[in-house]
Amino acid sequence: MIPAGRLHLAAAERALSLLEVSDQLGVGAAVVTSDGEWQQATYRQIEDTFKVMCASIDPSPVPSFKGLPAPGRADHLRAVRAGVEADSKKAALSRVTDALVEASVPDDYKSASASLAVD
Repeated sequence: MIPAGRLHLAAAERALSLLEVSDQLGVGAAVVTSDGEWQQATYRQIEDTFKVMCASIDPSPVPSFKGLPAPGRADHLRAVRAGVEADSKKAALSRVTDALVEASVPDDYKSASASLAVD
């Protein structure tokens, strides 16, 4: 079974690869090389970016569930993460997601509406 996190990253990579080249360049999912060609971000680059982003929000290591039965995992996670201040982590995640949404809006449309919806 494929872990859910890998499925999300694979879906993100697929979605980015389906964008028009200009949009891929705009969101940093592709770059123009020194010879003028464009190159898409690889799955590994997206995965590494995701890890860096997550580590900046919460640098504490993810606890291992190895050898733990499923019913005991929630208690184990709660005990290991007892010292983590969740509200600041939620605020950091909110800042990152807000910045990502803001960055996805082309400059021409940033002041076009006060609407909170982004398509």
